Amino acid sequence: MTEQLTTYSALLGQIVGSLRQRQRLEQLHMANALGLSQASYSRLEGGKALWSIDQLMVVARALEVPVTDIIQILEQRAADLHEAADVEVIAAGRANSRGGEANKSNTGAILAGAALGALLTTLIMKK
Repeated sequence: MTEQLTTYSALLGQIVGSLRQRQRLEQLHMANALGLSQASYSRLEGGKALWSIDQLMVVARALEVPVTDIIQILEQRAADLHEAADVEVIAAGRANSRGGEANKSNTGAILAGAALGALLTTLIMKK
């Protein structure tokens, strides 16, 4: 079986989305906290945009969750995905980085991995 890929940003978006939903907050609330449009925030949660550390800090404050807790969840989910579904979580290359071009060729695999990661994260969160 071929190993699937997803990114830390995609996984982080799923985790933040789950935490937001548990608190019954709308995406617009989070978008406003970040100074983004709801559509831009949706791209973060959906794994289609890369998170910055600044955004993570603001979101953690808005959710009233220590950023360290979010990082611990991220690390655990990455390990769970690798064990349960052979999904490797990788750093997404930025367009202006050296690895950016190499990662563009994996876009389909990364998106498929993100979708699988979302499904598995939902299942894990229900436990």
